[in-house]
Amino acid sequence: MTAQLDTQPVSVALAVPRQGLRQWQVDAITRAERDGFVRVDAVIEAEDGSNRTGDTTVALLSLLETFAPRPSPDSLPALRRTLRVCEVWPDVPRAPLQRDGGAAEATARWPIIVNLSSRVLTKRLMNAATVGVVEVRLGRSHDIDEALDFCRKGRNTIRLSGVLVTASGRVRLASAVAGVRERTLVVASLELLLARASTVLSRSLTTACSARPETIARTAGAAGPPAAAPLLSWSGAASLIGSAVVDYARSAKLRLQSRPPGWFLAYRASPAHFIAHNLACSPEALTVIASPPDRFYADPCVFSHDGVDHVFFEDYRYASGKAVISWMRHAPNGTFTEPQTVLEQSYHLAYPFVFAYQNQIFMLPDTPQARRVELYRATEFPVKWERVAVLLENVHAADATLFEHDNRWWMFVSLAAPRSSLCDELSLFYADSPLGPWRPHPANPVKSDVRSARPAGRLFYHEDRLVRPAQNCARHYGGAVALCEVLELSPSRYRERVIAELDSSWLSGNVRFHTVSSSDRLEVLDGSFCSGAA
Repeated sequence: MTAQLDTQPVSVALAVPRQGLRQWQVDAITRAERDGFVRVDAVIEAEDGSNRTGDTTVALLSLLETFAPRPSPDSLPALRRTLRVCEVWPDVPRAPLQRDGGAAEATARWPIIVNLSSRVLTKRLMNAATVGVVEVRLGRSHDIDEALDFCRKGRNTIRLSGVLVTASGRVRLASAVAGVRERTLVVASLELLLARASTVLSRSLTTACSARPETIARTAGAAGPPAAAPLLSWSGAASLIGSAVVDYARSAKLRLQSRPPGWFLAYRASPAHFIAHNLACSPEALTVIASPPDRFYADPCVFSHDGVDHVFFEDYRYASGKAVISWMRHAPNGTFTEPQTVLEQSYHLAYPFVFAYQNQIFMLPDTPQARRVELYRATEFPVKWERVAVLLENVHAADATLFEHDNRWWMFVSLAAPRSSLCDELSLFYADSPLGPWRPHPANPVKSDVRSARPAGRLFYHEDRLVRPAQNCARHYGGAVALCEVLELSPSRYRERVIAELDSSWLSGNVRFHTVSSSDRLEVLDGSFCSGAA
């Protein structure tokens, strides 16, 4: 959804290590070229910054993960692989370097130099750029060693930063907070992390080359190169591989013993204990709705109609490997009717968002496999539905959530960047009606933070504050629910802040929690007793 420039692309030089570029770096540059933001006019070879320890570690972990039950979702080239620059830009000239006391200086000048080397560019080389040097930092460094060290130390999140470095200061161009979802699949997690880094780099180039000052936040302090991160040592690599072997063996043993339990629902009809009333989650008055052995229940959506509370939810069938949307009614005596399938497609359905508009009832289910956001209308509520519109097309989207505010309809949705996770980013769209047309917010993605991006249920008001439930997937998918206060919501600006985090401790043994929904009388949550549940 990147807009193409109306002006000529900006001339850039690439500072690269002699051993070549990683695939994630090539993808970012070629994406910016394709969108018309940059033109690669020179390649500056920096010193060899490779670390054989990191590459060897990845190779060994890749061999281990060959036996993983969940292979890579695509057959695309690994983002960590190395490419020779002449293979990608065969006609781009190499810029000569002058050496003086160990420092390197280019003999020509370009508006922007893109630092793709794992070595820090010298100040003299930065002076060869008339605008500055764009670089992306994985934590403190540029390459995979910091990412692997991050996995080894068991940290949940790492900040990726795209910056423009000049002689006088540092400008933040783009940033993201990413996490490792599967510690037994370190290489798979590394690929997701590098996909995020690739997106941050391409967005940084877009911002730097399109001269959009309103999207650039200046940071305090002097500029200059970042401190070099220590390379992954052989002892650190051994520790990482050993931990991966132990964790993988443990998870494989659990899978052989029995099928892991999936998600379940829990409800209460005690408004005094609702999350929307307290901004906290307690175990008080909660009753579990256990999932049958052949399926699991998740993603509840409570909808009130004619004084009756209805619950729509994801009903995942193990036999078919996909979910349908099921429904049950909450009776006045506190019981539920038997679950009934109300919507099924050839592809996976989840997160049914049900709402009313102009005396009609609509549903917005999660359909990421179809690569679109579909809108359904009830023809015979609550059991019969027909598709009436496709709101977004050619997108990898999840958990679209609508909210009416200031005479506009707003769609909060998680859109995955190329080869990235659906848990990382929040995008915003607005329209005059839920039927569309929907316009993207100019600040999209409005949030790039695995800790509080993906929607987790209907927005609600707590006193005078508008609150958006979001998933915290830093530790693992569905790790917790973050409550975000929406501070600004307009066609030009969006701002929110996390005001509370609700973990899964509201039920003994529960390890996951990623959706909350309530009416005035009924609240329904989901959870899972298995950390490996999808």
